[in-house]
Amino acid sequence: MRYILFILIFGLSPTLVSAQGWQRYYSGDRALRLQIQPDGSIIAAGNMKDSVGTDRWYTLHTDVAGHPILEQSGARGSVLALVPAPGNQWRLYGNTATDSIFTAITGTNATYVTPGNLYQGRPTTDGGAVLCGTRSSNTANNVTFALTLRTDESGALTWERVDSIGLSASAWDVVETPDGGTLVTGNHIRSESTPDEDIFVFKTDPSGQLLWQKRYQWPNTERAAKIVKTPSDNWLLAASIQNPANSALLAEDIFMINLNNSGDTLWTRTLPMPGYQLPHAAAVLPDGRIALAGETRMVSNGSRDAFLAMTDPSGHLLWYKTYGGIKGDIFQDMQVMPDGGFVLSGQTASFGDG
Repeated sequence: MRYILFILIFGLSPTLVSAQGWQRYYSGDRALRLQIQPDGSIIAAGNMKDSVGTDRWYTLHTDVAGHPILEQSGARGSVLALVPAPGNQWRLYGNTATDSIFTAITGTNATYVTPGNLYQGRPTTDGGAVLCGTRSSNTANNVTFALTLRTDESGALTWERVDSIGLSASAWDVVETPDGGTLVTGNHIRSESTPDEDIFVFKTDPSGQLLWQKRYQWPNTERAAKIVKTPSDNWLLAASIQNPANSALLAEDIFMINLNNSGDTLWTRTLPMPGYQLPHAAAVLPDGRIALAGETRMVSNGSRDAFLAMTDPSGHLLWYKTYGGIKGDIFQDMQVMPDGGFVLSGQTASFGDG
């Protein structure tokens, strides 16, 4: 069994490598999502394997120092989104073993929302959630559509939309906008003759009606990861981009796109690194600095390490650090703490029981 990994990073001067506060391991398998309570305690969720190797959803509540308060596991599936619920509880959204999206209050039975595979979800100001992922075509092999949906505070479906973008599309992140609409980003394959993946972003109104859609194309494959609001009321899209100097699989660089509220590109930045870098999480600090976290691998047959990078508000690298041991380690999510530091969660095969 892999152990969930936390590492708390205290924010220091932008010119210094950030100091590690603590790291702890827990009995889950993967911490895919992370939220911070108002008191600074931490909620993480993902999955863990039972005695026969079946994935079951898993939640963990710790105090501000990472000491466990409550661990729970439930039905088959994985949790991909966490939303605050009344009574100091949390509503879970995730995937079942049968390609359906479920919701449940922690410790209760799941109800099924809609067919599809969930990749990301965020709380909304009315107590509900916006969610995104994919839905497979019933008529074409290996074709997926970008799936976006919104639920109310009870987990009931408010609206959903399925978008065909290029040959095949997946929605990787979604966020509620200040006007109550949604901003969605993901990847699409251009065509059968041009199988490279490109990034798309689209905006909907509060009822899910499309307002605009834009595609961003470079010579090689790019993969969207996370979209977050900046202090200047623009948007930072964290992604990876294939390095054209190396056509091998291990040729991904960290890539950032700064967008305005109409989806226009303000600037782009590439951070070349050896091997590949796949960001899974991003956060913009109050002073505009950008934190990026994910996984890196130096050689094709090597193990993965978790990485954490910090840039200035314009995307220029300030520092970069890797975490882990001799086996695979990945950061999956990141949240800013009330004291200005931040906490990361993920998975490790290097520590715990190995």
